[in-house]
Amino acid sequence: MKINSKKSKGQSVVELVITLPILMLILCLTVSTSLFIYDKTVLQFAANQGLDKAIGLYSGTNFTSDEIQEITNYINNEYSIAFATKPDIEVVPTYDSAAKETTITVKITSNFNCGLPYLGKLFDTTDNENLKAENSYVIKDN
Repeated sequence: MKINSKKSKGQSVVELVITLPILMLILCLTVSTSLFIYDKTVLQFAANQGLDKAIGLYSGTNFTSDEIQEITNYINNEYSIAFATKPDIEVVPTYDSAAKETTITVKITSNFNCGLPYLGKLFDTTDNENLKAENSYVIKDN
C-alpha cells in the first residue's frame, strides 16, 4: 500500500490553516491578560508605597501642599518606568475632629487600553480602560 505524499502535504496545510489562528488567539489573550494583571499589581503596589511615604511624613498635623506634592512626586519617580501612561495620583488627608483621627487616602488611576472587554468583567472593573488602586490608613490622635 502506497501513501500519496501530495495528499498528505495538502492535509498538513489545511490542519495548519485551521489550528494556527486558534493558537494565535489563545496566545494574544494570554499575553493581554498577563499585562492587565501585571499593571493592576504594580498600581496597587505603588498606592501602598505612596501610603507608606505619607505615613512617614505625617507629623501629627494636617498635610501641607508641599508634603502632598512630595508623595505624588515619589510615586511618579519610583514607578514611572512601570506605567505605560502617566497615572493620575490623588492624596487625600481628612481629619475627623469628633473621632480625633486622620485618614490618609492615596488613589491612583492609570489608563489600560488593550481593547478586550472581557478583562473588566473578569477582574470586576467597571471601567475597562482605567485601572484604579486606592489605599487608606487611619491614624488615631492622642
